[in-house]
Amino acid sequence: MGDDYYTWGLGISGEPCQVPAKLSLASRPVKFLGADEATAYLDQDGHVRKLPDNGTKSSTSWKDVVLVDSGAVYAISADTKSTAQVSHFKTFDEVMINADSTPITHPLLNTASSLHATESRVFALSSGPLVHLLEIDSKGAVKLVEDLEGLGVESVIPGSANRIAVITEAGDAYLIHNRSLMPELLELEDESAVRFVGVGSKHEIVVTEDNVWVRGESRSLMLCVLMPRQVLSAGYGNRSSRRLCRITLL
Repeated sequence: MGDDYYTWGLGISGEPCQVPAKLSLASRPVKFLGADEATAYLDQDGHVRKLPDNGTKSSTSWKDVVLVDSGAVYAISADTKSTAQVSHFKTFDEVMINADSTPITHPLLNTASSLHATESRVFALSSGPLVHLLEIDSKGAVKLVEDLEGLGVESVIPGSANRIAVITEAGDAYLIHNRSLMPELLELEDESAVRFVGVGSKHEIVVTEDNVWVRGESRSLMLCVLMPRQVLSAGYGNRSSRRLCRITLL
């Protein structure tokens, strides 16, 4: 596929896509925005572009942007001299013209490096001398995920049903459930480091250097795991488990 980009699930028109639909983009994307479907993207120059892409871009460049289901947008300023590093916009059109924003203030947000969103939750990763994970609620209140302090959060993976996962410097994976800031350690019978976590509404997939682990409910979950020079698949059938189970790649 090279530098081609495709969308599936719901298309730009809102109609289900039976096959991946190729996107025609005016600039190279670094992040797609939207939950159920891609409705916009952040390009390599920090500009927001709507989909379908007709060449229109935001008047301001941003360090990072997220969009939640309500239509609200949160953005990190690309201007290091800005007094408001993180801003909230009620509508997508407002971020396009950088108008009517509400600053989100918190000492740890002054070093915010990235934003991550689920359907209605927004998290900011702050990368100062220590790495902090903070949640920004719809009223602009900021809460620190205290139980992850000192663990060195390396990546944040938004999932379904307002759940997110994080991977730490030590290679451990934690899950933050809906309406909670209490991280759950995803315990594995595996000493190798976690490389990736997938979070569904009722199941989790954890990929380590050596194995693939699955937990939760799924009527028919089919995994497709990319490995060097090969694609491996595995079925997880009709299972329900509260423990992470190792699956055998076919």
